[in-house]
Amino acid sequence: MANVRDLGIYSETPFLDRIQRGIAAVLAKLFTEPLALGIGDLIWMVCIVFIVSHELRIRSTRTGFRIFLMTMLFLALLTWGRILAKVLVPRLNRLLFGPPVFGALGGLQRRIFFTAIKCSHEKQFKFKTEDVELVQRQAKLDRDVTEFALKSNYHEILKTAPTEEQEKFEENWAEIWKNKILGIRIRVGRNQFITFEDALSDDNVDYRIEPLRLLSVGNVIAPIMKMAQIPLAYLLFVYLDGKINLLTVIQMGFFLGLTLCLILFNYHAHQSAEISFLDAELVPGLPDPIRQQLKELSGKVLRPLKVTVTKRYLVLIQNYFSGILAMSILVNTVAGLILVAVTLLIARVAHFSAMDTILHWYRNFSIGLILIQFGLLASYHLMFLMLRSFKLIMASVIVTILTAFLPYALIYLASGKVDFNEMKNTYLALGTSLVTGLTVTITSLVKKNMEGDEKPDEDEKTESAENKTKLAG
Repeated sequence: MANVRDLGIYSETPFLDRIQRGIAAVLAKLFTEPLALGIGDLIWMVCIVFIVSHELRIRSTRTGFRIFLMTMLFLALLTWGRILAKVLVPRLNRLLFGPPVFGALGGLQRRIFFTAIKCSHEKQFKFKTEDVELVQRQAKLDRDVTEFALKSNYHEILKTAPTEEQEKFEENWAEIWKNKILGIRIRVGRNQFITFEDALSDDNVDYRIEPLRLLSVGNVIAPIMKMAQIPLAYLLFVYLDGKINLLTVIQMGFFLGLTLCLILFNYHAHQSAEISFLDAELVPGLPDPIRQQLKELSGKVLRPLKVTVTKRYLVLIQNYFSGILAMSILVNTVAGLILVAVTLLIARVAHFSAMDTILHWYRNFSIGLILIQFGLLASYHLMFLMLRSFKLIMASVIVTILTAFLPYALIYLASGKVDFNEMKNTYLALGTSLVTGLTVTITSLVKKNMEGDEKPDEDEKTESAENKTKLAG
């Protein structure tokens, strides 16, 4: 046996857990390892260059020109990638996530920090009795590690400060830690706030894992959406060549978008199924007492008995990941449009006789490329809307199907036969009614979300009752 420690002894695992573990393992292999990311980028470059250059390549019979065209597009992509990595990504990252929440002391970026705490406020874990002590120990250690890391950064900053300020290090730090860091306020509802100290409480286990979960899912969004661009761009150019109809492109776009978003949601949900403890090696220079306690917990994994989330939790992660998705879509769209621009420039320099036709094709391709990205974004928000109101939407679908087919069932029971010519007409009616039913349902939900579903405060109820009494009087 290659590994003597693996004897093939495994516990029973629920089917849903196996699916989530499988998705997590595949995504980690494909979109987090450097080698896999490099291969994925190469595949994307080859495919997108082949697709974008299609119309101009078929207009030329010279092999040398085709090689030159694809080489120039590759160079354009490499140049764009270098500019993106060195110049644009750091700025876009800061624009999207904000600066470190603790300023010069570091810490998580503001958007990650506040989203993680808000998410933890909307989630409840239930553990076995024997695991509660481990959870509390880990929470206390996490607080100690957080303070140590920030205190070390503050000590480094004070090295360039005047001597009298350095002498007051402990006094100043106690003030900063208690009032400025632990006192940070986070809005968790209408007129509802908690502090960072509340988030570091012993029973708030989710805050310890939510930032890592947000980061891990955020890291796979960009490469996944980049790969999703390939089949959609291919369908687009096949449509422009007249080989498929527009409906097929739209259907595949929404199907692919919904599927990818559901995969991402399951990957995110899987991170709550198992809770790992903080690794002592993540923070260098830890005091020996803290390091030894962390080593005692190293390798332990807790599985909650129950995880309960509110609807607002889904809204929070929907909004958080939509920003990353939008930035990824913007980058992919710009990359595609750069290739289109380079292709048209080469066509113009080469003096192609069918320039008007080429311009028309690439104009439609550019418009379609932009619409594809908006379709992916729309699919993402549609998926979360369905998750938040799954029962309501399924009820609409079931009622629609029953409305379409129940009359035929009754006719069959009464006469023993059904006119299948009428059934063909029903298929069209069924499709139309399904779309209509879903549209009405989704529109109602959007309206409800815009109006807000929070219950009025007791003071507001009392005030409303008093106003009604006055009016009645």
